[in-house]
Amino acid sequence: MRVNHQFKLTMKPLRTSCSALLFAALAPVSLLPAAEGWERNFAGAKALASKEDKDLLVDFTGSDWCGWCIKLDEEVFSKAAFKEAAPKNFVLVTLDFPRDPSKVTDAERDQNEKLQVEYGVQGFPTIFLCDSKGRPYAQTGYQPGGADSYVAHLDELRKTRIQRDEKFAAAEKAEGLEKATLLVEALKTLPESALTGFYAAEIAQVKELDQDDSTGFVRKQDFQAASEKLMETLTAAQRAGDLEAGVKAVDDFLANQKPEGMERQETMLYKLGFLMELGKVDEALKLLDDAIAVDPGTPVAAQALQIKPRIQEIQDAAGKEDQTEPAQDAAEE
Repeated sequence: MRVNHQFKLTMKPLRTSCSALLFAALAPVSLLPAAEGWERNFAGAKALASKEDKDLLVDFTGSDWCGWCIKLDEEVFSKAAFKEAAPKNFVLVTLDFPRDPSKVTDAERDQNEKLQVEYGVQGFPTIFLCDSKGRPYAQTGYQPGGADSYVAHLDELRKTRIQRDEKFAAAEKAEGLEKATLLVEALKTLPESALTGFYAAEIAQVKELDQDDSTGFVRKQDFQAASEKLMETLTAAQRAGDLEAGVKAVDDFLANQKPEGMERQETMLYKLGFLMELGKVDEALKLLDDAIAVDPGTPVAAQALQIKPRIQEIQDAAGKEDQTEPAQDAAEE
């Protein structure tokens, strides 16, 4: 069966964490003047937060094009309620990705792009609350309700760092499995996207202390790491046009990691775009049926059910094309 239709694969955003050592040797950079009360030099902001015993509020923004970023600035950051309350607890940092290149220097653009990778930022606005070392403990973005509501929202998120630090302090006094359990309790309060890049030392301790993985945390982290590696492989396969490599990568992941439930369904559907571009419509339809059968009650199964008629139409159209071609060939003879 010949299929000329294209069916593009949509994958989850790739979350990439780089070592914090990227910035250990970052020299002070020459930046444009920051908005009132906001720092643009990340290394300088961390030093200031350490000196003043404050946390960091880091705003990844697109100041001249991102609608939600502009709303957040207009409704929250520009208001007196925020300007008076937030600096009591935070050093404010703006990391801008504008369309107008004159709004940032080359040094600032380089700094911001590296930080975007390190923090795994996929969209704007993304707000991280971090300790003075730059380790995230909460993530947020635009919230409706105005400045007073946003300040209350930030106060609630700051409780996460308090819980984190209490668990870490208790873990320091414990040993063996008890210590591992306390570390896991602390790590579970944090954004998953931050764990590998910013809390690698604590994760390593858990693996060493709980080698039987009684908490299940090590398995989850290994699965997350393997998932990120799969996304990298699939992205590379797409860019290279190596569709068979994409299919194989998913099959290998399913065989090695053995995900269950909705995780398995999500992974299976990563093959869909590759199969369609290869013209393997029958295999694509079977893939959808197999994914639905894993658990028909999940949102992923519902998505598969919505996709299936579209692919069925492609299959039917290709079948009609195959039927007409022999007749045309006979007429020409």
